[in-house]
Amino acid sequence: VVVFVATAIVVVVVVVVFVATAIVVVGFVVAAIVAAVA
Repeated sequence: VVVFVATAIVVVVVVVVFVATAIVVVGFVVAAIVAAVA
């Protein structure tokens, strides 16, 4: 049970980090596009 919970926590952390990174990347791309257009 402990191992399962630990694994679940690790998975959640990895997903959160991945999503955060994706948001940052998308934001950067959007900013680059806006800068290019403007």
